Amino acid sequence: MARKKNRKKRSGGFIFPAPLAGILGLAALVSLSYLWFCGRCEAVGAHIKVLEETKTEIHKQVINEEFKLSNMKSPQNIRDLLHRFNLNMTWPEKGQVVRLTKAEEDFRPVEYVENTRQYAHYIGLTRND
Repeated sequence: MARKKNRKKRSGGFIFPAPLAGILGLAALVSLSYLWFCGRCEAVGAHIKVLEETKTEIHKQVINEEFKLSNMKSPQNIRDLLHRFNLNMTWPEKGQVVRLTKAEEDFRPVEYVENTRQYAHYIGLTRND
């Protein structure tokens, strides 16, 4: 009589070792994480580049507007506008100008010097019309 062999001990398929499968899975996870981080870095870099370009454009606009404002405040432009709107104005005389110096600021009352927050207030009678 022929002896039967145990079917459980026979392997008919391909055997893949479990530690190797774990190492390959970990390597795949690390490589996918690396690709994701690279993609995020490229996206952030592109966003930074767009923001820098808008910053330079806004800076150019600010310089342009400052130039326009300085031209509008020039004495010649002010004279031309006064003449155009028929406003007869002259520069103030020396006696009409009041100049404040640093020494006059030091004579504030003590309560205002000690208090860092200053609020405007009126001490006196209020009139209602």
